[in-house]
Amino acid sequence: MTIAAEIQVITPETKPAILGKEVDWIFGDYLMKNDVISLTIAKPSATRDANMTIRNIGGSILDLSLNRPSNDQLSAYIPTAARYLFRDLNKVKTGRNGNTAFWQCNSSRSPADDGTTATIRYQLSDGDAFVESTILIEGENADSVRPFDGVRADGWFEFGRTDRTAYCEDYFFRQTIGFMSPSSTRPPEWKKGRPNRLQYPDGLVERAKGRMKWTVLIYPATSPIDLISVAEKPNLSPVMHSFRVVPKSKPRKGFDSVSRAKIALKSVGQEKVDAEQSIEIHTDDEGVANARLIPGRYIAVASATGHESAEMEFEAKRAGNVVTIPLDAASGFEAEVKDDRGNPIPVKATIYSLDGNHPDFGLSSARTFVRNCVYSVHGLMHCPLDPGQYEIYFSRGPEYNV
Repeated sequence: MTIAAEIQVITPETKPAILGKEVDWIFGDYLMKNDVISLTIAKPSATRDANMTIRNIGGSILDLSLNRPSNDQLSAYIPTAARYLFRDLNKVKTGRNGNTAFWQCNSSRSPADDGTTATIRYQLSDGDAFVESTILIEGENADSVRPFDGVRADGWFEFGRTDRTAYCEDYFFRQTIGFMSPSSTRPPEWKKGRPNRLQYPDGLVERAKGRMKWTVLIYPATSPIDLISVAEKPNLSPVMHSFRVVPKSKPRKGFDSVSRAKIALKSVGQEKVDAEQSIEIHTDDEGVANARLIPGRYIAVASATGHESAEMEFEAKRAGNVVTIPLDAASGFEAEVKDDRGNPIPVKATIYSLDGNHPDFGLSSARTFVRNCVYSVHGLMHCPLDPGQYEIYFSRGPEYNV
């Protein structure tokens, strides 16, 4: 059953169910959602900042995620890259037009003071996997305004393009945001900056005397393969699938551990696997990943530190599927760290390889397993390692060092 798209002011009774480390909404912002995606729009106000580095954010999309799985890593999509400011609640219009919810606001002023005005309009239709953003510039000097928006996708996001879609991807925290023109097969273009510019070439912009307009479809996704399936091949009916990488040996209860893994997906041809179609997705700390796939047969190859790779063939079904990939028992170590009285204590383990590259468990902002270090609050850790020779230093500040 499709749930109708809706738009509402965020109150204690209408809190968004969006998860992720970049959730920035506050009461008074707007929630737009349907049964596929959710997003929040910063209320137009002179004092609405997202944080100390993202300022004058009224009218911007702050949070954007699929509903299942919910995972917001976007800092902000900023219409016109904040060249026009949206600060007046009285200029906001919301409602439904047919099967589409909309939010619209006129600019309060232009930083260029060139006599032009901007109107931002977001639309979300029932069942759509994207939100549509339209910018209308009006005024005698409208034709001199350069058509671009701003995107703050900070941290470990990487920026790229396919034949039709511009995107930014955070592989470790498992979110990809896609930007596609509804009127052209040509994608928008990136220009690095702060914020990064999403630029619209002439074929993506409508021009007339005294006005200019551009529209972009914004897709939240889990990965590039998920984005390509839903944005570029919707006619092939992609369906969300879940992957669970499960080690056969479990850590003992109370031991700190993670089950991060990579999964390479390859579509199966009539006679052979097309290696060029292999795309990698990453799991969370529990070994779970999600991606929308076009129905058909695939090969999944899962790999994780300390485990031999595991391969399996499966069918992506129109009703979705849960694909479980077992991994053999891990090589590595378990440690119980205690003080001189025999009591467990918090500890940091730093691991150095003696015959190769040091292990790299995760980004510097990850939890517990970070780069070549493992942190344990209770002094209990289960640490997979690839076969080899290592030196491990256990430390707790200046008090203990082993």
